[in-house]
Amino acid sequence: GFSVTFNPRQYTEYYLQCRDVAIRGGMTVPSEILTEDQLNTIEQKTSQKEEKIKKLEIVFQSENILIKKKERQAIIN
Repeated sequence: GFSVTFNPRQYTEYYLQCRDVAIRGGMTVPSEILTEDQLNTIEQKTSQKEEKIKKLEIVFQSENILIKKKERQAIIN
């Protein structure tokens, strides 16, 4: 969560940052200023998506390493 004592300018800047992150995470975000709860939800969903992406990247990397090892063995054999 985040503190509720925003001044409107901070709030708007923060909101725009949240919106950018959410859009990058593949969410559709309404253009009006959101409530605290909605911002929290976007933040949670976004971090969940980022976690999933990180996990996928780790899987891809390890599979890539395995494929490269197999290719090297194939060349040696």
